Amino acid sequence: MNDKADLWMVPLIAGLQLSPKFGRFQPFLGAGVDGTYLHVTVDSPYMIPSEGKWGLGSIYTAGALIHLTNSFFIDIFGTYSLIKVYFHDTDHGKVVPQAANISGYSVG
Repeated sequence: MNDKADLWMVPLIAGLQLSPKFGRFQPFLGAGVDGTYLHVTVDSPYMIPSEGKWGLGSIYTAGALIHLTNSFFIDIFGTYSLIKVYFHDTDHGKVVPQAANISGYSVG
């Protein structure tokens, strides 16, 4: 059960962002499309050894820039992506296929 697995994710994201500026404070709000390639390689006789698929989802972001000077700023943000990669047509008769939910959030 200590089989090695490698996971590669390649996200390609495009979207729009609204970013008005109020003096030194600049809030932003954005949304976009997230296309991600997910490749999994597993060293196990019970799983498909190597599989790669594309998934399509969405991404949302909100935050603010606080301009301290003309050269320095603080960036406060939150980002959420909603994406699943479906492996239902790649089971090769070996496993019960499942969708990989690679949604998540980041803050900073």
